Amino acid sequence: MFEFNDQDLTTEAVFYRMKDLERILGVADSTIYGWIEKGQFPKQVKFGGTARWVARELNEWMNERVSDRDNAEKHKLSANSPSVTE
Repeated sequence: MFEFNDQDLTTEAVFYRMKDLERILGVADSTIYGWIEKGQFPKQVKFGGTARWVARELNEWMNERVSDRDNAEKHKLSANSPSVTE
């Protein structure tokens, strides 16, 4: 018989509920579902009648947002830097 223990958990096995997403992201469920419809957010996994989101996919999505921000800031800084000519 299989016995579950916390040491068996990996990020692949961790799932979030909608209430978790609302708390983590600070947005309403309607916003999240809108992002999903537009292909801008990871799709949910269904277990019977309940929807869950894979923690690894949420982390990747959030890291992409941070990278997008950082790249935009770098681009903005380089565009505003005076050019050096010899």
